[in-house]
Amino acid sequence: MANTPEDRRREAEKAAEFMGSMRGRFILSQALHYAIGVLNAVPDPYREVSNIQDMVFLRDNLFYLFDATLEAAAAQEAAKKAGVARKKASVPEEDADGPQD
Repeated sequence: MANTPEDRRREAEKAAEFMGSMRGRFILSQALHYAIGVLNAVPDPYREVSNIQDMVFLRDNLFYLFDATLEAAAAQEAAKKAGVARKKASVPEEDADGPQD
């Protein structure tokens, strides 16, 4: 933990450097993803809409890595399922007497 002003300055520099790294941007994008979901669940009179909008703006324009990862994983899963469905559709039906012509 930073105790002196110089220590705090060095830690702030390290944090800023980390924020600019791929890992730092991913962590911030994950934090925004979950924070947006939580804040959207707040009941209407207490929901801070402008804060949510600002977070969405930051997520969409700077910190999109986590959402892009989720979208890529969903697309990959959908492609897998479609491939399985195509395979099943191309296999001829069989009954007790063997393959049908």
